[in-house]
Amino acid sequence: DRFWAACEHMRPVSPLQEWLVKRGCSPDAKAIHLLQQMLHWDPESRCSASEALQHPFFDAAGDKMDGGNM
Repeated sequence: DRFWAACEHMRPVSPLQEWLVKRGCSPDAKAIHLLQQMLHWDPESRCSASEALQHPFFDAAGDKMDGGNM
């Protein structure tokens, strides 16, 4: 099928990442991964709040906050 043959050369981009980029955001890979885990349609597949807080995305945020005025 010609349609699928043409698609083989396309770079895979998540719909979420594409939506964010169109709106001027440039999230890093960790942010995209966390959002994807939090936005699963099926609640059984979705990460919990505690699991989300353990995500590597928050490692960098914690480093910034350690030197802040908290």
